[in-house]
Amino acid sequence: MNSAGRRLRTLMRSQCVQLPGAFNGLVARMLPVNGFVGGYVSGGALSAASGVPDIGLLTLDQFTAKIQEVVTFSGGLPFICDADTGFGSDEMVSKTVRGYIAAGAAGLHIEDQEFPKRCGHLEGKTLVSTEEMVGKVQRARAAADAVYNGERDHFIVCARTDAYSTHGMEEAISRAKKYVEAGADMIFPEGLATVEDFRTFADEMQKLGPMDLAPRGGPFLLANMTEFGKTESIKLEDFAAAGYDCVIYPVSTLRCAMKAADECLRHLKEEQGLKGHEDKMQTRTQLYDLLKYKPGTEWTYPNA
Repeated sequence: MNSAGRRLRTLMRSQCVQLPGAFNGLVARMLPVNGFVGGYVSGGALSAASGVPDIGLLTLDQFTAKIQEVVTFSGGLPFICDADTGFGSDEMVSKTVRGYIAAGAAGLHIEDQEFPKRCGHLEGKTLVSTEEMVGKVQRARAAADAVYNGERDHFIVCARTDAYSTHGMEEAISRAKKYVEAGADMIFPEGLATVEDFRTFADEMQKLGPMDLAPRGGPFLLANMTEFGKTESIKLEDFAAAGYDCVIYPVSTLRCAMKAADECLRHLKEEQGLKGHEDKMQTRTQLYDLLKYKPGTEWTYPNA
């Protein structure tokens, strides 16, 4: 079975993979057109696109519907998908994993914040106990293994820790090691500030030794290159050199799209029309090409 999770693992063993955020099917279509081999679904971006803040308001069904949409219209690219705090505990974590697998995700990440969670780059976060998060990781691992009859490489269980911001590097490393022991394939250290921080964290993870996961040893490592947060602007090559296997850009496409929409609306209001603004728009031809639609011919739904 050439599952999405297996394909993403293969990619990460040969390169540090860029995973841009896609918050709808149209953006997802742009990923392969622009040469990307995978993507990311952000809870923050989905929330904002729905008009609400990133505080755990969207439901599991809303997430899985959007995941299915972006996977379908990307042409089946592998996506790592945000699962916030797992939509609950115990059986809800298992249900989340099954739902994400059914929607086509390559993997998900669950974080160790208390509910209601906050954006990882804001102050005022509180964490659940290490033991509670370990239980969630174990639940997620068991649910994925049950779907795939114990073949672990089909779905990536990623554990995100926000401990660096609240307790410091030592606690973040300690928690991450316990999450790996609980069955996490990948670790997502949120809110690190500098490339040196990322390197320090990665060095400790690699000391866990060969695990048939990351090529350098230890679990796969995910870095978050979000804008306007705690992390300095870091290039892909520098993340790769620091020991990371993939980098997410969770809200970048949403931020650019919303900035462009705001400029369009301002121009429309001030000028009472959009003459002179057309060069900033996607043309009809470009839109139809992206949709793979030719007027007057039958359009087939992807994977129909």
